[in-house]
Formats: sequence, structure tokens, C-alpha cells
Amino acid sequence: MGDANADWLAYGLEDAFAEQPEIAIVRKHRTDSGLIRYDQRRDSDWAQMAREIISAEKPKYIVMMVGNNDRQSIREKMPVPVRPGAANPIAKRTNTAPAPQPAQPAPLAQKAQDSDPEVQRPEQPPANLTPEQSRAASYGPWEFHSEKWEIAYIKRVDATISALKSAGIPVIWVGLPSQRGAKASTDSSYLNEIYRSRADKAGITYVDIWDGFVDEGGRFSPQGPDYEGQIRRLRSGDGVYFTKFGARKLANYVSREIQRHMINHAVPVALPMPDQEAQSPNAKLTPVKRPSVGPVVLLTAVNVGSDELLGGPLQGNRPPATDTSVSRVLVRGEPILAPNGRADDFSWPRNGVNIDTSPLETLAVTPAPVPVQEKAVAAPRQGAQTTSVIPPVQRPSRTGDQLRLPFFFSNLFR
Repeated sequence: MGDANADWLAYGLEDAFAEQPEIAIVRKHRTDSGLIRYDQRRDSDWAQMAREIISAEKPKYIVMMVGNNDRQSIREKMPVPVRPGAANPIAKRTNTAPAPQPAQPAPLAQKAQDSDPEVQRPEQPPANLTPEQSRAASYGPWEFHSEKWEIAYIKRVDATISALKSAGIPVIWVGLPSQRGAKASTDSSYLNEIYRSRADKAGITYVDIWDGFVDEGGRFSPQGPDYEGQIRRLRSGDGVYFTKFGARKLANYVSREIQRHMINHAVPVALPMPDQEAQSPNAKLTPVKRPSVGPVVLLTAVNVGSDELLGGPLQGNRPPATDTSVSRVLVRGEPILAPNGRADDFSWPRNGVNIDTSPLETLAVTPAPVPVQEKAVAAPRQGAQTTSVIPPVQRPSRTGDQLRLPFFFSNLFR
């Protein structure tokens, strides 16, 4: 609910809850409305309209953002005058006349007002006004920022908050942002202080959005980080309303309050209970047994049947039941011997493997002489191309010393 800023807020909330179809945003705003005047053509205000909207829509949360159009003078509504010849409707209904109040003597009343500085002296209308004009002057108009204006405006804020709280649901009042003009920003800050104080007194949530749309110096800034941290243009060209990125950032303040309230006030889950109506009235209800938790089992101990606490005092002289390997490794720090042949067995020399540790002789491979053929197999024909026949190279025979080297390495890396 609210004015044009509330419309931008609703646009941002629709984007914020787009992935949650169980939440719908209902826009009930009037662009040029305010708490001073809801409609120039209708004799109504936001307190009356809020009750009608709540009765028709049955909302779960109410968000109010209004105030941009309230920087104007206030004139209170004058009650309908009662004609001298007409009967008083109140007295006619009760058939009793109101008892006259004793009047204080004028000198004593004037003396009390003069002696007490805190007593507010009513403004006396000019002497040249008629009685009808004097009566009308007591209801305004009062200029913006004046004391009487603030009193009259607080009455309107309280009446609107009371109407919003009548449904018994969470109410969120959103403050005004800064504006491009210095005077407009000062007026918005002044109105925010009124909204904050009345919201705190009424016990509703007040959301302050001022710091989200100003620079480091607290001045109006049309650009800034959006709700994801990217620098975007947040405000419209007139310096009053928002862009789509600004509306999304504005909605981020409100959506956090709604989600926080939804988490803190979650509906408790009803656990299934036995149907007592189906049972006979004389039957006794047996309580459900809780599953018992098993004892703590020490995986490294041999005797796990003891009920003593770990680290507790020993009863008698009975030694603690611990594993010998655990005591040897964790207490005395002795290493665990690995089985023979495993990858972590670094013992040298290997058990059961005979290795010749004599120095290896330098092996020199001498190529065998190539035998010369004394006779040709066949004489080549005249004019034919001769080809040289390369005899095969005779490999040296392997000896025992030559076979020792590969045997040594094969045992080393096995």
C-alpha cells in the first residue's frame, strides 16, 4: 500500500519472489495519495482504505510506503455544527443532559498560565474575526514543519498504523529514500523520523533504506551498487523514483524482513499421535519407548565389556585392558615392522634373498672378427649392377659375469 514509491516496491518484490509461486504480491497503491489527502475528490483517508483492503484481500503481510506527497499544509476537518434549535443527538439518545463543568475564574487561570512556562498558551485569533471565522481558524491550515502540523500528522500516522494492525498480521513500514534536491532530502529525513518513532511505539517493523541510495558522504546518488554488488543506475531522471535495478534493491530490504519473519514464526509441524477415540475408554495408554543408545565401543581395546569411563580411576590393581601394539607404538614410539616383500618393507638386505655384493667388473664387449669370404658364390654378369653382401654380425656369447648385472637389478626392484 502507499503512493508511487509503493508501486516501484511492489515491482521489485515481484522480481524477488519470482521463484516462489506460493507468494503473490497484491498492489493496492494510489500514485498521488498521502496521509494528508488520499483523494482530492473523495472524503477518505488511508486508514479507512486500509481497513477495506484488508477485509477484501485477507493478506498475510502488509507493506506500507507513503509520504512523498505529504510535504504540504494540513487543515483539520471541522465537525458539523449543531443548530441552536436542533436537539443534541447524544443527549436525545441518552435522555440526559451533560453536566456543566465548573469554570475556573479568569484571573486564576491567567495567573497559572503566566507562572508555568510549560503550559501551552492557545493561539488567540485576531479580534476582528467573526465567531464563525474564529472557529474555523482553530482547525488550520498549519504549515509544514510547524508544531501543530507535526501533531496533526502524527495523528494520521497512528490512525493508519492502527488500521494496518487490525488484521493481526505482520506490518512493515518502509521509510523514504533521499532525493535529488537538498530541501526534499531534508523533508524526507524529517518524515522518516516520525515514521520510525511511531512504528517503534506501535510495535511494527520499520525498514530504513536511506543508506542504500546515498554516496559515502550521505548525499543523493543516482547510481550505486545493486543487490548483487554491480554498479547500476538506481534512481530515475527526476531524482524521486527508481529504475528496475533500484526497485530490486529496494525490495531486497523488505524481502529480508519477510523471510526472517517467515523463518522465526514457522508453523509447528503436528506429529502423529495415536487415535484415542478408537480405543476403549478403559484401555490404558502405553507410552512409546524411546530407542536406547548403545554403549561407546573402544575399537583398539581388547576388553570392550567394561562399563568404566575412559580416563577414569581404575578399581583395584587391575591393569587397563589395552592392545600391546597400541602401547608399543603410541606410548614407547616403536615402529611397526612391515611384512616381508610388502611395499613399505625397507629392511636391507632382503630376507631370504642372496645378493652378491662383490664389485662388478667392467665388461668390455669386443666384436668378433668378420670372416672374409675367399670365393664368390657366382660371378656377376657383364653390365649387371653389383651389390655388396654384408655378412651378419656375430653377437658375443654371454658369460656368467654378464648375466649377474640384470639379475641384481631385478632383485632390487622386485
